Amino acid sequence: MRDLLQESGAIVVRSAGSKSPADLVAMFPHRTYAIQVKTYKPTLGDSKKCDNASLDTQAVWVMVHYEGGGVRYCEAWKNGRPYRILPPGLQEAKSA
Repeated sequence: MRDLLQESGAIVVRSAGSKSPADLVAMFPHRTYAIQVKTYKPTLGDSKKCDNASLDTQAVWVMVHYEGGGVRYCEAWKNGRPYRILPPGLQEAKSA
């Protein structure tokens, strides 16, 4: 995930350990993503944490379900509104 983001032109900061709200922060010129990566199907509680965090920041919060070496799905929140997106990086490349 980090490599995809960097290849798309993002400055990426990785959180040490998985105790912080976001595993990765990807900064593009016009958008910042706070990304939580899960190797298991995210729970309702996991989703609620991203939903709440999206109310407190200007970042787009993204939950990525990463399984079997690839992204299974992405869900994002902005100002408490959930929606499906392409994985960050792919979305940025597509809009360029």
